[in-house]
Amino acid sequence: MLKSYKQGLRPNSSTLKDGAISAIQDAFRTFVQAVEDLKEFLKPLSWKNSVFFFAFMLLLHSEHFDTGCVGLFPKQFRSTSCPTIQFSSDNFKPFKRLSNVIPHGPSASSFYHLSSCPSEDTLLFHSQLKIKDKKALGFGTRSRGLKPWMIALLVVLLLIVVAVTIGLLAHFLVSGQKTEYYHGIFKILDVRTNGNSGHNGIYQLKDLKEISENLVDEIFIDSALNKHYIKNRVVRLTPEDGGVKADIIMVFQFPFAEQRAVRKKKIHSILNQKIRITRALSINASSVQVNAMSSSTGKLTVQACCGKRVVPLIVNRIMSGDIAAKAAWPWQASLQRDNVHQCGATLISNTWLITAAHCFKKNANPREWTVSFGTTINPPLMKRNIKRIILHEKYHSPAREYDIAVVQFSPRVTFTDDIRRVCLPEASASFRPNSTVYITGFGALYYGGESQNDLREAKLKMISDDVCKQPDVYGSDIKFGMFCAGYLEGIYDACRGDSGGPLVIKDLKDTWYLIGIVSWGDNCGQRNKPGVYTMVTYYRNWIASKTGL
Repeated sequence: MLKSYKQGLRPNSSTLKDGAISAIQDAFRTFVQAVEDLKEFLKPLSWKNSVFFFAFMLLLHSEHFDTGCVGLFPKQFRSTSCPTIQFSSDNFKPFKRLSNVIPHGPSASSFYHLSSCPSEDTLLFHSQLKIKDKKALGFGTRSRGLKPWMIALLVVLLLIVVAVTIGLLAHFLVSGQKTEYYHGIFKILDVRTNGNSGHNGIYQLKDLKEISENLVDEIFIDSALNKHYIKNRVVRLTPEDGGVKADIIMVFQFPFAEQRAVRKKKIHSILNQKIRITRALSINASSVQVNAMSSSTGKLTVQACCGKRVVPLIVNRIMSGDIAAKAAWPWQASLQRDNVHQCGATLISNTWLITAAHCFKKNANPREWTVSFGTTINPPLMKRNIKRIILHEKYHSPAREYDIAVVQFSPRVTFTDDIRRVCLPEASASFRPNSTVYITGFGALYYGGESQNDLREAKLKMISDDVCKQPDVYGSDIKFGMFCAGYLEGIYDACRGDSGGPLVIKDLKDTWYLIGIVSWGDNCGQRNKPGVYTMVTYYRNWIASKTGL
């Protein structure tokens, strides 16, 4: 039932815009045809006469013409050989504004004639037109006439207006889809999941989260809203009497036309009907609720979901660590004293960090500490002041047990693609030896070296306690709440400056969980001396008691 539907999360990406694109194509073809007709009409003219034609069209909107019959003809009008375009004054609005040209003569009509002949270079007004004020049109004094550069400028401005209009039309037709967020609630009954699901389960509620998300994916991908459905995210699972309440955020894309209340009703109806017949989970259908969310609240809620990163995982080898890409590990933090990096830390909420207690064995005064975020120490992406430092009550240096601390900072951070919290596992979570895990930090590249300005990442393997406790490894030094990760061959390891930083693992839906804190080890990358990490699950209840998380 944990089947992934990632490829079906955006079924509308290509189909939603088909109608808009088709409309744009039709409009563009009509526009091109009009341009071709105009080119055919202007083809016999010289470029000067073509410019004059456009200028004359602009003048038709001015106050110098009166309504009537107007025509552009060569010096020698030949009706049998000159192409002519006619516009009716009844249906061609621009010509209704003529004010200073009036028809006269026996052949006056209600049509405006535009004509050209290939044998002539000069366009004149037809004798049927009588111009009231020649000076206003530039046929009087030279100073009142339109100079060539002015005419050219008018033509350029006209073309710019046309281009901008077409561009805006295309933009609004194609991008006329609005992303909308909806908050759904339902209660799952008879929950009987366990951590031994055979899917590298992080914890019991994690499995329930995956099942719930896949269920909602199935419901809307197979519904009438499949072209509008984007994705969903379970943001909270709350144990209650008789079951677990699931809070989910559903993301859709809809056109602007339809009212949101109608869409909300459709979403609720589909969710309610499909949940009644699902076999994946036992859900109380009467508990189903759907409420619309503002775009800003919905986006922040989705971003606040723990353990999500926007950068694809491309770490293949580590060899002293590869430089991490921007936003690759958005929960990584740098703890600094006097603006000098001391230890790593992991963001677990918008105000709390988790790190190693031994980072503060010399100085635990929060006023002398700051925290920065981002993939570089200098310049930092963001900085905050430390408000509280809480060491585990049983930590006593130089002992290595209870090497854990939580740190509160202020003001709180706003989650973005670059800054985001990691997920915390449940206390009951277990991890298999040889599982792939990742460490990140600003630590030295070799024993005795200096911390680095750029964040580095490394891929490791979890090592079983049986191996880690062998006499030639660490023996009895491995106590409760500790585990080993790395390679017995050495080389790949955490080092000075990485202390307190995260060791994370991802589940099948690419959600990342903090399972270890860089604690101690013999030198860096030494043979048979892998890194030793504080086990987060062992201290999970303690973390909750101090932070409420």
